[in-house]
Amino acid sequence: MARMCPQCSLENNDQAIFCSRCGYRFSPVEDAALLNNYAPAPPPPVVAPHNAYIGYSAQPDPQPAGDKQAYQQAPLVPNGPAPYTPQPPPTADSAFQPGGSAYGQGAPGYGAPNGDPYGAPGGVYQQQQQIPFPNMQTPPGQPGMQSPGQPGMQPPPSQPYFQPARQHSAGQGLPVVQRAFAGKGTPLMHTSWLLDGKQVSPADLRSAIVEKVQQRYPNELKVSQEHLSERDAVLEERDYVRIERAPANIFIYVTSFGEDLYISRTTTVQPTLSPVRIAVLGILFLLMLIGFILSAASGSAIASLFSAILLIFFVAIGLHSLVLWFTEKDYLAYLRPNILNDFRIDDGAILEHIADRGMREAAKELDLDEGVLAVPARNYLARQPLRLI
Repeated sequence: MARMCPQCSLENNDQAIFCSRCGYRFSPVEDAALLNNYAPAPPPPVVAPHNAYIGYSAQPDPQPAGDKQAYQQAPLVPNGPAPYTPQPPPTADSAFQPGGSAYGQGAPGYGAPNGDPYGAPGGVYQQQQQIPFPNMQTPPGQPGMQSPGQPGMQPPPSQPYFQPARQHSAGQGLPVVQRAFAGKGTPLMHTSWLLDGKQVSPADLRSAIVEKVQQRYPNELKVSQEHLSERDAVLEERDYVRIERAPANIFIYVTSFGEDLYISRTTTVQPTLSPVRIAVLGILFLLMLIGFILSAASGSAIASLFSAILLIFFVAIGLHSLVLWFTEKDYLAYLRPNILNDFRIDDGAILEHIADRGMREAAKELDLDEGVLAVPARNYLARQPLRLI
């Protein structure tokens, strides 16, 4: 016989499962009453909602009076499928709230122990534990969802469920090859020592060096501790003592190696801009412009070729200067002299003597062997000349 839809009153085929007009799914109880081969089990008790985290219990839609007989005629036999209880459509607020219809709470869905194989959309397993929102806290006195036979695992109320990952400082998201001394000059001299540590921490020795240098030269130079990083395939970070007197810098690195202390001293110098280089590049740029103007006016092939060569030269210089900006933080490197003059060498040498005296006084104060620091154990030129071009 035909099936009457209780929502839109449309007569459907007796084998139909869903209404062809409104999509209403007919209850399996009606199939049991017509075929008389099995009967559904008594429906599970409807649990009233007690808080916002458990969800809501789906309430059946009101049925017309004519359908009550179909439900009353079906005998109740245990171990049969439970009748389907349709869920009210989710709203915009409930879909994003914990325990809402988006989390599958309500009537048992597909795969439930007593559920209908044609479970409601959004149904989940009853044994599945509800996943809370990140950083959501369960109010005191209200239990959360737990799996059967397993104790609930919840953090303390003052702790979030997910801790954010540790992040580096700003500007470290893009891996860029960059030196530790970028923007602080070109390394010229590197010296290192290895002495008995005697259970002295590197931090104590760095602090003592800063104190000794500041006491002797309070106004002549600037001394501080800096945290430098060098990016290549991996990011490395180290602590240095920086002694600065423009245009030279001294960087002292102290670290423990077993029971010994390794100390290194690096001298960097930042040459000033060369007026001669600026004038030469300016003249070449003007010649390039004049060549393009003459080639456009008279069609001279020589002027056009000369201007093209100069254009390629300036493009190459610009690209390499861009690379130097990322690695050395010095876009104007080609405007600086390639070889240091005598004055720049003296500026670096005086800071080396000041750093060596400060390290010896600090080592003596910490009962270390300051005699090892009298003569550099390793001393070599870091870069000479500064650039090939």
